[in-house]
Amino acid sequence: MRLSGLHPFTAWRFRRRIRGGATEGMSREGVLAKLGAPQQQLSEEGRDIWLYDVGKTRKLDVSYAVLLEGDRVSATWWSERRSFKESSDV
Repeated sequence: MRLSGLHPFTAWRFRRRIRGGATEGMSREGVLAKLGAPQQQLSEEGRDIWLYDVGKTRKLDVSYAVLLEGDRVSATWWSERRSFKESSDV
């Protein structure tokens, strides 16, 4: 998967930071062993979403999400948000 707006080397570095990510069917323990504890956890209707902050560029904040249903990974995805820097010139 190509992350939009990122130089190929930056995308490679971000993928490397999460060690290739999680795969479908991986257990919670496997995700914790590979990626460590998530920076944020969300829960709804028996599902958990673990969010990992991967990195920032001048224009984007990139994160990686893992959806767990029960004890197994059912999906993963990358998220990109535009970075908003506050101006000190007020």
